This record gives sequence, C-alpha cells and structure tokens, in this order.
Amino acid sequence: MRCLYPCVLTPEEAGGFFVAFPDVPGALTNGITRAEALTPAEDALGAALAGYVHERWDIPTPSPVAKGQVLVAVPPVVAAKLDSIRQCVNGECYKLRIKIQKMPLFSTVFTVIHKNFSTSQLTF
Repeated sequence: MRCLYPCVLTPEEAGGFFVAFPDVPGALTNGITRAEALTPAEDALGAALAGYVHERWDIPTPSPVAKGQVLVAVPPVVAAKLDSIRQCVNGECYKLRIKIQKMPLFSTVFTVIHKNFSTSQLTF
C-alpha cells in the first residue's frame, strides 16, 4: 500500500521553505530550496506517524491534495506497518506479530506470522 499525504511548502522570511502536513501535526521540516525542503519531508512524516502508533492515537486519513500542496509518500517500511495496523483495527486479524528480516540491499521484509493484534508488539 502506498500512502500519500499532502504537505504545504511556505516560504520563510529569511529564505528557504518550511514544510508542514495539515493532516499530521508534528510532521515538520524545512530546507533552503523546495527540493531540499521536500527531501527530509518523507522522514518527518514517517517519524510523526510512528509517534501516533507509539501513543496509540488514530492514524489520520490523508486528505485530498489542494491547490498549492505537494504529495509526499510515507516511507515504505512505515506504510507497511500502518497498513497492518489498519487491517487489524478493522477486525481482520486477531493477533499480529511482525517478523522483520533484513535482506540484501538494505530492504526490510515484514511477515505477518499470526493473528491477534496488540500495538505494543509494533515498534519503529
């Protein structure tokens, strides 16, 4: 599953751009150029959403992109975990345990091992 959240790039008085996600307060970053501001935006979004999971808050649903906004993808590892959480919260599983396997080229594979869900078993 690919999660995309809209962000707002605001020019700063001293130069550069400030990035904020209207749907995910706390996901903030900045940069000198638009491109440099958007580069860390994915990590800021992932870290903020990890905080939502840690605090057991509801994961915000991405709003439609508005004029002037830019879509930013949630990092793939975080998106996989969020998808698993959403499925379990919607009653699709009873117990979830995620097995993390390190693979060549630094990719990570998540395997749903069994049913029954507890967010305490998920860590970022």
